[in-house]
Amino acid sequence: MKIRILLPLAILLCAPAALVADQQADSLYKQSQATNDQQAAVELLCKAAELDQATYGKKCNDAKQYLDSRLQKFDGLFVSGKTKFDAKQYTDAVTDLSKIYFGPRRDEAQKLIAQANDIINHPQPADNSAPALKAAQQAYDNGDFATAETNAGLVKAPELLPQAQTILSNIRNYRDDMQQAEAFKTDKNYAAAQQKYSAAIAIKSNGPGNPSGKLQELAGLTKQQSGTTVAGNKAPDNTVKINAGLAEGRDLLAKENWQGALTACNQVLALDPRQMEALTCREKAQDELKVALAGDPKALEDTLIRGIRDYYASHLTDARDAISLYLTAGGTRSKGAAYFYLGATMLSQAILSSPKSKQEHDRLQQNAVQQFQQAKQERFKPIEKYVSPKVLAVWNQPGM
Repeated sequence: MKIRILLPLAILLCAPAALVADQQADSLYKQSQATNDQQAAVELLCKAAELDQATYGKKCNDAKQYLDSRLQKFDGLFVSGKTKFDAKQYTDAVTDLSKIYFGPRRDEAQKLIAQANDIINHPQPADNSAPALKAAQQAYDNGDFATAETNAGLVKAPELLPQAQTILSNIRNYRDDMQQAEAFKTDKNYAAAQQKYSAAIAIKSNGPGNPSGKLQELAGLTKQQSGTTVAGNKAPDNTVKINAGLAEGRDLLAKENWQGALTACNQVLALDPRQMEALTCREKAQDELKVALAGDPKALEDTLIRGIRDYYASHLTDARDAISLYLTAGGTRSKGAAYFYLGATMLSQAILSSPKSKQEHDRLQQNAVQQFQQAKQERFKPIEKYVSPKVLAVWNQPGM
């Protein structure tokens, strides 16, 4: 009798608890339908299923499958969008990333979208450093300094800046020499003017202002100024040696022995720095060597090796020509070494220059420092026991 009474009572007691669970499940379900957060909606729906499996169990399973499929698709869209972003295909990247509207990838996708839109709305000018440097070098080789400066100023790529800066530095030094030469000429200091015109020719024999013609003009002015020169004070007559060197240079040019011709012409210029035919010969030989070496990597490296050997043999003019040729002809394999030894050559020339030529000394030393800086940018480290202490002292200066 007692059992019969207790059983209905238990049913009555459990009924409110079940009702409450159903009500909570319904409430969670309504919340899941109201939120815009897909992941939160699924979590709420599945909590409702825990309370009322019969009503919400299948809906929870279906929602989980849908959520998993979306997240997998979003992973693929993120990878695709990020790849397109890295490839600078910003519009296509935004299209893919915009489809990721929830999940763990959403925040990162939104950041990339913002970056891409900023780039799209504020496009950067194209980097034309390589063609600008090529145009600058061609204009410089042709003696067109204005065009060379304009194009060198457009070079922005860090790896090409040193070459552009070398062109600009050469132009500045050339103009300084020409300006000083004109001032000396005005003051009738023809010896100093001759030195400065010769320095300008050493930088660029076909530069603006016709320094070679100015030298010829100075020769006449100097003769008028000095009148008759005392025989005992006459400079050594190197006419025979110069004519022999020029004849050898002509012969070697005709035979297309560019290196031999360059050496012969340099020997003439050592006797007479303003000798016009020798200057023309040297420029012709250098231009032809540059063309030949550009298509022959082994010959290019051999040129650098020869230049370094000339440096250690104290043939500084030949060393400077060979190492400069390596760089201007496109040598890349040993750029660090080339910059270092070109700087060491220039510094040695500065050390050996006449005490009276302070401006020439300072210019050579400044150019040497620039070459050392470029060598350090290439992370070159010389074997110090083979390098002059005076050269190392400049190389190891703080801030280099």
